[in-house]
Amino acid sequence: MYDIIQNRLSAIRTTIKNERIARGISQTQLAAELHINQKTYSKIESGDMPLRIDKLISISEVLHISVKEIVR
Repeated sequence: MYDIIQNRLSAIRTTIKNERIARGISQTQLAAELHINQKTYSKIESGDMPLRIDKLISISEVLHISVKEIVR
């Protein structure tokens, strides 16, 4: 079960990264919108730091994509 959850979280992070890149937004720009530094955002995107639901919601708002679209 743990592996399934980790794989799903990895897929969510990949979706976030792909959507960010598709919109031409750098990690630095997205981090600024989230009021965190780029290094912290990079850790979230890479999985070195947990992706909290409040950050997921904020990321979806910045990227103009629903949370539902990110997690499916």
